[in-house]
Amino acid sequence: MNIKRLLTLTFAVLFIVSTLTACRKTPTDDSFVSSNTSDININYSNVEIVEDESEPESVVDTTSEANDNSSSNDTTSTESTVSVDEPNVNVNPDGIEIYGSGTATEPYIDTPNADTHTVKTLSIPAGKSVFYSIYRVGGRLLTINDANVFVVCDGTKYSAQDGKVTFKVADALASDAVTFEIGNTGASDKSFTITFADEQGSMANPTVINSLGAEVSLDLAEGNEVGHFYKYISEQSGTLKLYLLSGTEKGILLATNNRNSAQRSTESTEDGEVKSDDVGTYIELEVQKGDEIVIHVGSKPNKRGKYPATTIKWLAKY
Repeated sequence: MNIKRLLTLTFAVLFIVSTLTACRKTPTDDSFVSSNTSDININYSNVEIVEDESEPESVVDTTSEANDNSSSNDTTSTESTVSVDEPNVNVNPDGIEIYGSGTATEPYIDTPNADTHTVKTLSIPAGKSVFYSIYRVGGRLLTINDANVFVVCDGTKYSAQDGKVTFKVADALASDAVTFEIGNTGASDKSFTITFADEQGSMANPTVINSLGAEVSLDLAEGNEVGHFYKYISEQSGTLKLYLLSGTEKGILLATNNRNSAQRSTESTEDGEVKSDDVGTYIELEVQKGDEIVIHVGSKPNKRGKYPATTIKWLAKY
């Protein structure tokens, strides 16, 4: 074998050997694990074992607490509930519902019928009484046509006279109720009809005059601040003269034409509006046939602001 070939072969062998040696020292395959554990020596003497001395975090059972809170809330809700009593409701003989129980502290609440101006009571037991608070009756006349009834109003008891009870209710606003005690003096249970009427001569119920030319005399009681109202429907067109014949120093006369609201008064300070002739002091009012004329006669207050008893005579003519 020539020397060149021999050297080449030698270098080839050396290269293979070196390659195999390198592969043993640096394995790259994860599967290359020694199965012999006898050569593994672990020294535990230098290993410090640390124990966790902290208490394990306790788990709070909130179920019972939630139930307790729910129970507490339910109790609170029950205790905070306000009980509202339903008002007493009754039906009167006209079929209208009214409130109240008829006692002094809780009277029946009612209002007169708009057409008949009456209030019909519930049945009142014999020998008993009930209380009513009634609106829109101030200044009106109360009448009950029955011999077995009495009424107490503002501390005054009104018993039946000649088979009926009648008196004037004290003045009150329509928005204010007037309380009445209605008593049954009969031997059996009974319902009573209370009638309310505007007093004759009041603004709501004036005295009707059908014709003129006759002297009218009016007696006003002491303390009468309202006076008396008359209504006349003019029979013809023309000039109406209204005379204050007596009581001029204590009385007044006022006339109004409701058609045009024209008004004249014996108290007027307008020059020439109040006149006098041989009949007496008068005022004039222009009217047309069919006009509604309201004539109001009243007394003047004295220096102390009191209204004395007064008799006034007046006359109206064309």
